[in-house]
Amino acid sequence: MNANDMLAVSEDAARTVLARIGNQIGYGNAQHILGELWDAMLTRDYGIENPGRGRMGVTVDDALPPIPRATSLRRQMQPHGGYEMVPAYTVAELKSFAHAAIDKALAAKETQ
Repeated sequence: MNANDMLAVSEDAARTVLARIGNQIGYGNAQHILGELWDAMLTRDYGIENPGRGRMGVTVDDALPPIPRATSLRRQMQPHGGYEMVPAYTVAELKSFAHAAIDKALAAKETQ
């Protein structure tokens, strides 16, 4: 039995409880509450004030330009053993995005 299998066995009971909670109050609400509890634990146990976790569901940052579409894809192994196709950015594509982000930040600073 590998480490992933051992974790899966130990998490089965918690998974059942989480599914019940998600069904009762909604999975997004449960995720939000877990995030707040996580922040409180970081503050309480490690002294990290305002850990910086963003609001759930927020994936867009207006301070950045849109992420370009990758010209190619690559296979990435999933925990269940299958594969998923994910973007495979080239160095040139990443540099282009970085320069666009810098230009946008400079333009925003000039307008202030």
